[in-house]
Amino acid sequence: MKLLFSILVSGLLLLSCSHSGSEGSPAVGYDMKQLVTASDAIIVGTVLRSTQTRNLARLVSDPTQEAKDILILGQDYDVRVDAVLKGPVMSSSLVTVSLAKWHGIPQQTPAADRDYIPFSIGQSYVLFLRALNDGTSAFGQSLEPFRFKIDGANATAESRWGRAADYFPSRAKETLLAQIRDVTR
Repeated sequence: MKLLFSILVSGLLLLSCSHSGSEGSPAVGYDMKQLVTASDAIIVGTVLRSTQTRNLARLVSDPTQEAKDILILGQDYDVRVDAVLKGPVMSSSLVTVSLAKWHGIPQQTPAADRDYIPFSIGQSYVLFLRALNDGTSAFGQSLEPFRFKIDGANATAESRWGRAADYFPSRAKETLLAQIRDVTR
């Protein structure tokens, strides 16, 4: 049964993982085992549309509340889930891509995230996701590369991490799915 999820893919999701880079660098996985292990959910889905934007910055004392002095603008997407490869993906889930960030005076224009890569509407992807734990059932990105674009029979890593293609070269879609299944066993 195909399920519809609003997926909020967070480009600046703070992850507690051992492979984070220098300041401003994404947290990365260097092999399939690291990507799968760091993910609460792995899905194959098709992006249907972009929806709203919202502030991803949260209060440390209460992650269900937005921070008032920091703005991390995120873009929500509706994604039809075609397959669940790992985890309990719930029907009310959200997954966010960071568009811009801002610190300080509210009248200041947010600085666009130069690493933002929008989803292509109508495109299918394999997505590696983590629960946001912000009081919603939302998911955000796991380690980079957290998404693989599906073009026919091929899968290609799309990532703000410049070395993603070195560690995850393009491969047949079925090869990628088999690699994920091998690790999840």
